[in-house]
Amino acid sequence: MTAVLKFATYDDLLALPENVVGEIIHGSLHTHPRPRPWHALAETVLGGALNSPFGQGQDGGPGGWWILVEPELHLGADVLVPDLAGWRRERLPRLPDAAWFELAPDWVCEILSPATARTDRALKLPRYAAAGVAHCWLIEPDARTLEAYENQSGRWLLLGAWGGDDAARIAPFDAIELGLSALWMDGVRSSFVADQVAHASKLDLTPSIILPARNEAGAVGQTVQRIRSLFPDAQILVVDDGSTDATAQIAEQAGATVIRRPYGMGNGAAIKAGARAATGEVLVFMDADGQHDPADIPRLLAEIAEGYDMAVGARVKGSQASVGRGIANGFYNRLASWMTHHPVLDLTSGFRAARADKFREFLHLLPNGFSYPTTCTMAFFRSAYAVAYVPIVAHQRIGKSHIRPLRDGLRFLLIIFKIATLYSPLKLFAPVAAAFFLLGLGWYGYTFHTEGRFTNMSALLFSASVIVFLIGLISEQITNLTYKRE
Repeated sequence: MTAVLKFATYDDLLALPENVVGEIIHGSLHTHPRPRPWHALAETVLGGALNSPFGQGQDGGPGGWWILVEPELHLGADVLVPDLAGWRRERLPRLPDAAWFELAPDWVCEILSPATARTDRALKLPRYAAAGVAHCWLIEPDARTLEAYENQSGRWLLLGAWGGDDAARIAPFDAIELGLSALWMDGVRSSFVADQVAHASKLDLTPSIILPARNEAGAVGQTVQRIRSLFPDAQILVVDDGSTDATAQIAEQAGATVIRRPYGMGNGAAIKAGARAATGEVLVFMDADGQHDPADIPRLLAEIAEGYDMAVGARVKGSQASVGRGIANGFYNRLASWMTHHPVLDLTSGFRAARADKFREFLHLLPNGFSYPTTCTMAFFRSAYAVAYVPIVAHQRIGKSHIRPLRDGLRFLLIIFKIATLYSPLKLFAPVAAAFFLLGLGWYGYTFHTEGRFTNMSALLFSASVIVFLIGLISEQITNLTYKRE
């Protein structure tokens, strides 16, 4: 029987929750959450900056445009929702009565985020070009950049890229000069972060911020300086894991206390060294390579103040270092969620805050390598300690990664088994034992039907089933003893 391919319909869009944006592209349903505040701010500011001169003909502008925020476009069978779109009024004299537009706009703008960048660039841009959209802008608030494209015979030509505090005349709105600094809302963003830090300072929590570092001279200084600017009185510990560059000296000059290791012992070993030396009641762990934003620390501390024992920075879609690692981490998350019966949003994130007394209970369990977050998370769940997840954007690291795909890939395979043995070994061993038993039963049924006898293979499979189950039972008892407190 031939499988019937089901295409998404408009009813699928109507069935989505209110906090989810849905689009249909090439018959497939694509969804993403409502934009983050900085995304929404850039959208609002740009819409206002263009609507006054071009939509209303004010401030010296020519008028003659409709500028709309998040209009619904029906382009053939596709349903797209750009962040902003504009129509020249000679092509669209009046707005339609329906809740959507079937006429392709003259200009669209997509404000990129880690969750939408891939869809916007790889899927929506070609569809806009095919529909005859004349101009397209792509804005990245985190990178503070704007790219402008012009449609030439169905292909996009890059007109230019601007960023930071640039002011430029950008087609099709080159009648006025647009200042980009307003889009980034740096003053508002700084005020927002300052409010979060001020709130964190009132939580009566004393944090110690721990950064494991190995040959991170290119990033550790600015990372420590940023933390110190937000938390002037916090203890900042940089654990230099046998670096051969100036990591330790740069960290000290930036204002951190450096714990030097004579040789590289591993990321987990550095974490344990920092946890032992820390004096704060809350331990904050983050990378020294620039991936983690210190401005997110107050959000983690706020979860601790709410009663959680650990708060983990969960990387949003698109923040993974590579596609392969993203797929692997997604598998780990699903496996851990099944094991714990709790949603595990990011099992391997190294950006987390935990109550010091709770974290130190499990120091003897933590490995010296890169999988300490896995062990830590599963140990907290096993001990019935409350864990919260805070969505974060992880940035591109500065410098070279210390993870080796072949060597550490093999090690990460062991995480799958470690997840099981740290939480409930029988959840892993029992299904395997059942599989052996069913195979043995099936083989016995086959041989009895064809040969009328019980074969050695059936006996071997039944024996394997019993042995694997008993190993799981013993492992379960060992796990219970591991978590037993004096």
